[in-house]
Amino acid sequence: MDTISISPRWRKVLRDLWHNKTRTFLVILSIAIGVMSVGMISGSQIILQRDMRASYLDTNPRHAVLYTSLFDDKVSRVIEKMPEVAEAEGRREFNVRVQGQQSTDLNDQTDPNAASDAEWFNLELHVIDDFHQIQINTFRHLSGPVEPPKRTLLMERESLNYMGLSIGDEVRIQLDEGLERWLTISGIVHDVNQVSPSFSSEMVGYISPSTLASLGLPWGYDELNLTVTEHTDDREHILSVAESVKEKLEQGGITVYREFVPDPGKHWAHDDVESMLYLLGVLGFLSLLLSGFLVINTISALLTHHTPQIGIMKTVGARTPQLTGIYTTTVIIYGLLSLIVAVPLGALGAYGLTRYITSLLNFDILSFEVAPQTLALEVGVGLITPLCAALVPIWRGVRITVREAISSYGLGRGQFGQSVIDRWTQAIRGIPRPIMLSFRNTIRRKARLVIVLSTLTLASAIFISVLSVQASLMLTLNDTFRYWNYDFDIDFDRTYRVEALEQGALSVPGVEQAEAWGFQGVFRKRSENELSDRLLMIAPTPGTSFIDPIVMEGRWLLPEDRYKVVINSELLQDEPDLQVGDMLTLEIDGKESKWEIVGLVKQPLSGRFLYVNYTIFGQAVGTVGRVGNVRVSAPLPEGTSPQGFIQDLEEDLKKQGFQVSDITSMAREREGSRNQLNIIVIFLLIMAILLAVVGGLGLMGTMFINVMERTREVGVMRALGASNQSVMGVVVVEGIVIGLISWCIGVVISMPLSKVMSDQVGNLFLGAPATFTFSGQGAILWLGIIAIIATLASLLPAWNASKITVREALAYQ
Repeated sequence: MDTISISPRWRKVLRDLWHNKTRTFLVILSIAIGVMSVGMISGSQIILQRDMRASYLDTNPRHAVLYTSLFDDKVSRVIEKMPEVAEAEGRREFNVRVQGQQSTDLNDQTDPNAASDAEWFNLELHVIDDFHQIQINTFRHLSGPVEPPKRTLLMERESLNYMGLSIGDEVRIQLDEGLERWLTISGIVHDVNQVSPSFSSEMVGYISPSTLASLGLPWGYDELNLTVTEHTDDREHILSVAESVKEKLEQGGITVYREFVPDPGKHWAHDDVESMLYLLGVLGFLSLLLSGFLVINTISALLTHHTPQIGIMKTVGARTPQLTGIYTTTVIIYGLLSLIVAVPLGALGAYGLTRYITSLLNFDILSFEVAPQTLALEVGVGLITPLCAALVPIWRGVRITVREAISSYGLGRGQFGQSVIDRWTQAIRGIPRPIMLSFRNTIRRKARLVIVLSTLTLASAIFISVLSVQASLMLTLNDTFRYWNYDFDIDFDRTYRVEALEQGALSVPGVEQAEAWGFQGVFRKRSENELSDRLLMIAPTPGTSFIDPIVMEGRWLLPEDRYKVVINSELLQDEPDLQVGDMLTLEIDGKESKWEIVGLVKQPLSGRFLYVNYTIFGQAVGTVGRVGNVRVSAPLPEGTSPQGFIQDLEEDLKKQGFQVSDITSMAREREGSRNQLNIIVIFLLIMAILLAVVGGLGLMGTMFINVMERTREVGVMRALGASNQSVMGVVVVEGIVIGLISWCIGVVISMPLSKVMSDQVGNLFLGAPATFTFSGQGAILWLGIIAIIATLASLLPAWNASKITVREALAYQ
């Protein structure tokens, strides 16, 4: 049987890889982490873009919706006959409050005392006439009957999970005028078009007209969903069709309150997901870049170690291109072996990341596979990145002459004592000799030191910057809630006199201050035929102490202002053409009025708000002296849950004759917003940890190289009587010194980098730069982490060094 013949040069490549298993493993693992990061982000992006869009389009999403006065099926059929309209479907939508009640005692359903102390939630109820014939914004039934029986409801799956309920449980519904009813959960649906409660804190349910009647509400649709026959991806065309439908409805005596056209073909979270994946992609690229540094160090050290071999090979006739091919092949093998590790890990990471994001955004992965473009990208970066990193060291190493190669003895390789830094180091006194030796060894190979420092410094800067982003986001959150300087927000089912509301709230034990505010949904008239999305006009008490505005431009409202308005940064994000000093045309209950913009306030994590004085607000909306909201200051003792106080507050106000519809705790709102922001930070921290791992691998690889090159020096130390602990101490201290230097430089770099990252993350997710603060705690935390990483990365090389005998050192080539 013939044996496979391998030429000497390739046997050398394989032998070098096998006899330096630790070094080979570190390089492969480092490259694999970078490739895995790229594969994970690319794979997630492809799956999310495909499945998020496919899941959304599979529901036949509406192209436009008009919110109207009540109408019936005849109107929908008339609109559907318009040539530019493909489908028209009516729905009823209204909001109630819901409280979970996991009792099965049906005899207590009408007893108000049977309610548990469960938390109240906002519930958006959709009334559908025929659940079997839904055409627009369809959803999938998961369990229970398709058509919910009378006095039951279907719950959207995320809402059900959020409330901790299941099929068969009863929920307590609170309607306007304080009426309460009980409904049973009969089934579960999955509606891709609904925002997850993790983001909105609003539950979603579906009922039939018979259940609507049992709640004492009149039948009729109040929203008309449309799809258009052509140009379905043209928003301007859809707007013109919606305007034509609006005119036809108004001709038929139906009032159209507003119209809304979403971005055609885009899931509601599309832009947020793209922003997150963009950030993760940048950090994934950086981790790949750091692995390239380790390749440079490894190949440089390998060629230095092989200098005598290169001289011998050139003596027997080896040419420079042949030597280049040998070491290039070594690098390619590194890349190929890293792909064996990285591709499955990248696929696993993409699946996990995608599953997590889809759970937050309320849609499912339709299918999972590694896309060809992801695989091609991984193969490309896994082979090209290390090859590019190694080209310069290879080119410099193989060009050495025979004379230079055979005259290199290797004792104390690397120059020390000639540079300014070396002389400064020599001038240091009072430091123990082993530590001084570690300092000198650290700066001996300056080019290698620069590369490993670049790796660790970048990891340091990014890690600290990520924690600074978190601190900045939390500070922005604190600014937002300091902006609202009250504790509870109380909405009522109808309006009351301002004085009565304030006095009633102040009479409740624990309430220290109360202010009645006005609220009204308005629309900006962009042009003759286009209105903005709904904006919220807020009219606080003149001179209020419940708002601490962060003015970005212009000024805050003055008590004497009339038809003056202050807008917030969230509104400006949707209406970017507005500026302080502009005249703003608003449509309020179908009537137009002009307002001068006098200020812009920073207010992320809120909504599209504009502020006016209450005195002019009452005249503009026709509710002079009457409002349906009061804000109260009622500081609770530390550790007290707001839920108990909310129940007492509601009961006390009801006893006074006020019909409460909802009470919001600002502490709960703060916690919910904090959880949403932490999702962003978690993703960033995962990538920062990967960078730290790559940096640690780079340091470990460098320490192995340093120990290998100083084998003879270690032999000399052993011959002079150095103990194992002394040899290990020199190596470990060297690693720690490198870590501390990288920390110092990383802290300096992280200061401007933190500001840039905070601004970018704020712009991407909050609509305005985050309130910046540098995380000193993050810098201290990283100091501890880098000390641990440096120690761990040095221990194995140090242990290897301590095992070198004098005989092995003398025999080292």
